[in-house]
Amino acid sequence: MKDSPIFLSKSLFRLSISVGMIILASALISCNHYSAKMQKTFQIAGENAQELKKVLTHYRQKDPNKLKYKAAQFLIENMAYHYTLQGPSVDRYYKTLDSIIQDTTQDYFELNTALKQIPEPDPDSIYATYDAQVISADFLIHHIDAAFLTRNYPWTDSVSFEDFCEYVLPYRVEFEPFENWMEIYAQNLQRYTDSLNGINANDSMVCAFFNQNLLHPETDYSIAYQTIFDLYPSKLFDMMTTWSIGRCKELTEFSHYVLRSVGLPIRWDATPNWGNRFNGHSWSTIKMNGKLYPFQLKDPQVEIGKHIRRDVNKISKVYRHMYSIQNESLCMRDIKEKIPPFFNDPYMKDVTDEYEKTINPVIELTSTPPNGNNIAYLTVFNNYQWVPVDWGIIKKQSVLLHKIPPHCVFLVMYYNQNQEFTPASYPFYVTNEGQIVTLRPDTHKSRKIQINRKYPNLNTIDIPQKLINGIFQGANNADFSDAVNLYTIDTLNNVSPHTVRIKNNTPFRFFRFLSPPKGFGNMAELTVYDNLGKEIHGIPIGTTNCSRGNDIHKAFDKDPLTYFLSFESENTFLGLQFNQPHCISEIYFLPHNDGNFIQENNIYELFYYDLMWKSLGRKTGTQTGGTLIFDNVPENTLLLLKNHTHGTEERIFTYINGQQQWY
Repeated sequence: MKDSPIFLSKSLFRLSISVGMIILASALISCNHYSAKMQKTFQIAGENAQELKKVLTHYRQKDPNKLKYKAAQFLIENMAYHYTLQGPSVDRYYKTLDSIIQDTTQDYFELNTALKQIPEPDPDSIYATYDAQVISADFLIHHIDAAFLTRNYPWTDSVSFEDFCEYVLPYRVEFEPFENWMEIYAQNLQRYTDSLNGINANDSMVCAFFNQNLLHPETDYSIAYQTIFDLYPSKLFDMMTTWSIGRCKELTEFSHYVLRSVGLPIRWDATPNWGNRFNGHSWSTIKMNGKLYPFQLKDPQVEIGKHIRRDVNKISKVYRHMYSIQNESLCMRDIKEKIPPFFNDPYMKDVTDEYEKTINPVIELTSTPPNGNNIAYLTVFNNYQWVPVDWGIIKKQSVLLHKIPPHCVFLVMYYNQNQEFTPASYPFYVTNEGQIVTLRPDTHKSRKIQINRKYPNLNTIDIPQKLINGIFQGANNADFSDAVNLYTIDTLNNVSPHTVRIKNNTPFRFFRFLSPPKGFGNMAELTVYDNLGKEIHGIPIGTTNCSRGNDIHKAFDKDPLTYFLSFESENTFLGLQFNQPHCISEIYFLPHNDGNFIQENNIYELFYYDLMWKSLGRKTGTQTGGTLIFDNVPENTLLLLKNHTHGTEERIFTYINGQQQWY
């Protein structure tokens, strides 16, 4: 299962009620000095309101401390809609999960298979318990005291009290059960904080240290980045400290536990869906000297702040998961219409403008809102359908949107009573200069276009660079001590098939591709031909220390999606031993790739968007790595190429100056 950053995990487990449906009595609490927000929390708490008042009394009378009292106020005032998801099927799920993970005899692939077979928790047996109704005064006091101890670290001197309350103080990250995690983590990490204290480390040094070292086997906690299944209502403490598994969301939450326990104000940011690919993502951020630094535990980058690769991922919207109630949230508005589950969260804050230069456009709507709705939704294409990432208020047959970034194609849609989305505008995008370009097809102007891919090269974008300076060699000694260089890859711009003509009349018993340093092989197909154009067969040879399922035979199996990948960074090679010497006149090679180029005998269909997807006909690929030509394609339109033979990755694009422009 791929990464998903949705703040309340899967929609399966979202509360079926809106926070706006929580009935709050109008009667005032007898202690009228409490704020309106706190009174709401007390009303939700019911009998447990006395526990919350004990916390306030504690910091007013038993342990008088103005800042701790203000911190307690902050937690209680914003507690109203925080909850834990639980139920017997969740308990059974985690019991099964624990038994599988504790079986150390399984390798990664066996673990993968076992985890996929765990029955999902029954959503009907899962219920929400609101924090205000069950939290104890002792727990809250204990946590507040532990949080304030972090303010003694010298690297927290620049942390404002407001940031401390929002990004260090909270006792929970998402909807996990209550744990005294801050004290436990602080104790276990003390030897590291003592060392950092001794060298007068600042906040950036502390963040970088734990980001690079926390997950090392020598530390207490080591976690494997793992995307093969969705984790249900979080038991985050066990998950991170015992099971050592997680997706981007769990890694982000784990970094909050760890870094907040040493006083760093860590933010949880996420995009519901990238603007140019399937799925979304979660990551951590820290603000230092007024600048935002995104990062993720286990990042390969040495320097914090380089987590989001702009050449691969385009930001549609970014939301910050807050502890404090965000009154501007859609679910906090007095509206009568149904809203999509994603927006039923009062703790989301739109921070897109902290990542991109944005505008607030007014978009013309193409039809009347259903049922007199007042809200329209901004959507992006997730390779399969349009999914919501934002909303706007409808006014006079148009919608005002906020914080819209460049580089992404958006579509405004309505959400009807059947919980379905219907188009409300033509697709549009924002240029770097802040101009809106509407993709309304001009069917009176058509053209011929030439297409070579159905999806941009995002997943294997680094492969060409890895193979530059790779050498194809022939030899007659098995150790290649007499190797002759036949061809060197000096430039490589894509992962499509390549054919190289060889001018060498020497017969060879052995042939190989010698991967450059840190190239690790990364070859999907390798074939050689003689002077008559016949394929030369042989016995595969090469580096044997390979990742599982990626041995040398994968480069000779005629499957473009399997590939050879070695663990060896130096002297990696793969090739063939012939039964007799052969002259090599041609080399065909296909790098490790995503299979999204045009493939021979595959059937493709091109669509354009005109308030719905409309077909422009089907074509069959005549050559792998070749092109498809379509006539009568409207100008100024959004396009989508589907492969009906195999594959799932398909991406929207425009066609400008003879090139596909991906979105």
